[in-house]
Amino acid sequence: MGFWWGQYLRRFDDLHFINTPEVFVSTTGDAQHPPKFDANGDLIDDNVRAQLQQLIISLRDFTLQLQCTNATSQAKAILT
Repeated sequence: MGFWWGQYLRRFDDLHFINTPEVFVSTTGDAQHPPKFDANGDLIDDNVRAQLQQLIISLRDFTLQLQCTNATSQAKAILT
């Protein structure tokens, strides 16, 4: 990471990154990789659906963890 980019990010002391899970969905299909969406744009691939469900669960868990951490930090600040 470059120096200036690092300086910029230091302004955000509560910045968090989520690297996994990742979900990549191709919108084109071929003989080896069937289409993931039907003509109406609805998701029809069960594997992608499961990956998206795992992503949502991970985001929920991460959000709950942050909320708990923030609540603990606020309680400590009030008590000191």
